[in-house]
Amino acid sequence: MRIAYVVTRADAVGGASIHVRDLAREVLGTGHEAMVFVGGRGPVTAQLEAAGVPFHSLNHLMREIKPDADIRAYFELSHALRTWRPDLVSTHTAKAGWLGRAAAARLGLPAIYTPHGWPIGDRISRAHGVIFTGAERLAARWAAAIICVSESERRLALARRIAPPERLHVIHNGVRDSALRGHPEVQPPRLVSVARFEAPKDHATLLRALAELRDLEWGLDLVGEGPLEHETTRLARVLGLADRVRFLGYRSDPAEILG
Repeated sequence: MRIAYVVTRADAVGGASIHVRDLAREVLGTGHEAMVFVGGRGPVTAQLEAAGVPFHSLNHLMREIKPDADIRAYFELSHALRTWRPDLVSTHTAKAGWLGRAAAARLGLPAIYTPHGWPIGDRISRAHGVIFTGAERLAARWAAAIICVSESERRLALARRIAPPERLHVIHNGVRDSALRGHPEVQPPRLVSVARFEAPKDHATLLRALAELRDLEWGLDLVGEGPLEHETTRLARVLGLADRVRFLGYRSDPAEILG
């Protein structure tokens, strides 16, 4: 079987891109063919290359909503899929999920969709929620199945009438096992957060909550990078937590830190 994976961005490594990388690598290991179609080049394509996963970089696919670029991305992706001729198109995240399903429907290819967090929840405005809900309902018609990574994600899709229940499936994200184990007996306790410094991750609330516990002994390691890293560093100083919080940057394998 030939499986095309479509994910939006190559400039930032996150849960969705790691998930796609690991899926494609396992599929290749079982004798099938896989190709990842991704917007641009960057850390994500570097990881795909290191993992031995073939990829096709799309020039116009990007996270931001830009109608002109999105139309070009749709035709660019359609051409790439027509050329590679997959048996299944597996789409991931909102933008790649919508354009990928649209392109697959145009070419008569079966498609599935994993949103990795619906763009219709409480973290966006009501007006955007209405628009994105309509867009997701439309694109759901082009998917043979929608993979939700949690029960709450499926409940939200049902509540917003995105798709009928029989097309919404819960498959939790899997990760490779690690021989490293935590040591909760170590004092003082050390907390770890692995996440990009972007709005949905909300490092600010974590820091403000820990500022209320400054009378206790604790330390915090923040693993990741992103556009809000400088702002988060400044907030740690303002809250008087600079000596307790370590900013460790991006790590391709944070297992040792988690251990």
